[in-house]
Amino acid sequence: MKAILKENGNETVLREGTFDEIKGYLNSELDNLLDWLDDAENNWNDFETLKKEIKEQIENAENIEDLEYAFEEVNEEMSWWGIYFEGGNKNENKQY
Repeated sequence: MKAILKENGNETVLREGTFDEIKGYLNSELDNLLDWLDDAENNWNDFETLKKEIKEQIENAENIEDLEYAFEEVNEEMSWWGIYFEGGNKNENKQY
């Protein structure tokens, strides 16, 4: 499976591996991935709380759908930027 950053129509693979590897990457790099959004024009009332909620959702994720849900609000707000996922099925933990 892959974690992909989509920015202004460009796609960059952030990490490729198993579900657990992707989850670990997102946990360790979440601040780097999201901190700049606090300065971006957005409608978040409390960005630190949003970031904590995303981190908690990542930590508790059991499948790719849970990871997608964790980033749903950010992806919708920032129409030109987002974190998306490819590959992997529900509860699947295999290398792609």
